[in-house]
Amino acid sequence: FNNGYSASEIVDYLAPQPEPQKETSVLERAGDYGISAIKGAIGVPEAVVGLADMVTGGQAGKALEQLGFRPEEAKAFLDEHYSDAQKLANANLNEAQGFLGKAAAAVQNPSTIAHAIVESLPAMGAGGVIGRGLVQGAKVAPWVAGAIGEGVVGGGLAAEQMRQQTEEGTLTAGQSGAALASGAGTAAFGALGGKLADRFGFADIDTIIAKGGADAVAADAVKKGFLRRVAESGISEGAFEEMPQSMQEQLWQNVATDKPIMQGVVESGAMGLITGGVMGGVGGGFFGAKQKSEDPAETAN
Repeated sequence: FNNGYSASEIVDYLAPQPEPQKETSVLERAGDYGISAIKGAIGVPEAVVGLADMVTGGQAGKALEQLGFRPEEAKAFLDEHYSDAQKLANANLNEAQGFLGKAAAAVQNPSTIAHAIVESLPAMGAGGVIGRGLVQGAKVAPWVAGAIGEGVVGGGLAAEQMRQQTEEGTLTAGQSGAALASGAGTAAFGALGGKLADRFGFADIDTIIAKGGADAVAADAVKKGFLRRVAESGISEGAFEEMPQSMQEQLWQNVATDKPIMQGVVESGAMGLITGGVMGGVGGGFFGAKQKSEDPAETAN
């Protein structure tokens, strides 16, 4: 007595059905971005502590951890307060494997790209402050200063995140060296991207921040059309900087924590390429348009 239904159809019918996913409200989405911004803000003191870790063998971070400074736990706690839709998008991204797999997952879950950018902004701003100080105080070229600021913050973050993964809560000399190498690599690729951008007239977001505004956009970039500025700045930030930076940062994390050396490296590169491309394109397009609108000669034309 199956009324024409097969056994598998009956089993599927009787099985618990997943609840339909409710649409995420505007307030929930705003809350999600607020969470990502807070996570990014946590990264700034985390980087400062990491710099102290590099010269104290991790003792600075360990002492602060005993006083309640636990950025890793704080970020994990915040992760639990994302909306269900954002948790699902993050899970889809985290499960993706390989360069193309990670890139496809990011494109299919575009909110993860936006959240990665939001989370990176505070650290980028901190690096920009360092870079601006070098430009104004030591008269360092903006593209060099921006790269140094980026490398200092990146090295500090690497050191503290390495320390958090050790059983002793400290850093060996080798791990401090790995953090230093990670920061140096970040600075080197930042300088390469900045120099190429300066050479070919691309708008580079790190140089813009270090110099302090739209007037940092290369004159050649301002003369170009909006879409061309977006494309060139996106390529510069994504392919020349963020992709190789992300890959080498993950590699040094693996070396320091005794993980397989290539674990997550290509996936980090994929996310660096996409987020850097979007961030660079938007920044270059916006600041280039802003400078063009403020240039009397351009406005007259």
